Amino acid sequence: MAKVLPGKGQKTIPGIYFIRNNFNRRVYVGSAVNVQRRKIEHKKLLKAENHPNRFLQNDFKKHQGSFNEIFTFEVKEHVLDKNSLLKREQYYLDRLYDSQDICYNLAPVANSALGVKWSETSKKLHSDKRVGKGNPMWGKQHHIKTRLLMATKQQKRVEQFTSDGTLIAKHDSISGAAAAVGLTRQMIGHCCNGNRKSGKGFIWRFEK
Repeated sequence: MAKVLPGKGQKTIPGIYFIRNNFNRRVYVGSAVNVQRRKIEHKKLLKAENHPNRFLQNDFKKHQGSFNEIFTFEVKEHVLDKNSLLKREQYYLDRLYDSQDICYNLAPVANSALGVKWSETSKKLHSDKRVGKGNPMWGKQHHIKTRLLMATKQQKRVEQFTSDGTLIAKHDSISGAAAAVGLTRQMIGHCCNGNRKSGKGFIWRFEK
């Protein structure tokens, strides 16, 4: 489904969101009745080193930057019926959850959506449906590369320019660009996100 981003005057936007690490492409899947408020809460918890997801917190601390430098907050889907939030969040978890390899989420079952909660009976029924043959991925296992592709749909390619704006190379990822010129992924990530003008004499941009 198409992304729905907030506009002026929109106070409450229920939906599904991803928090994607700009450096290693790991992704956190969440749902909320107000995604922009939820984004602010994530930022405050990470800054205070009090985020309940220790893997997300550890990566935030590791890269030593602001939330917007390290992560991309993306509204994946606008859910008109807030009572369907958990079901839609579960849709993505069923495809991405992998015990914190590519997916940050701590559990394979969606259980909270900021004001929208499943009853204990509903959670148990849904959990039971995901056990054994009830799981749509029963008997299947995504390769790590497949999960990464699913999380990002298309990994952002990086363009390398000279200081005068001449395009001289394209790289498949931040990691690939960093390895090619001997820069850190953090440095190139800062440049691509507009937080630095250049790195090692080159201008870096995500391919549009």
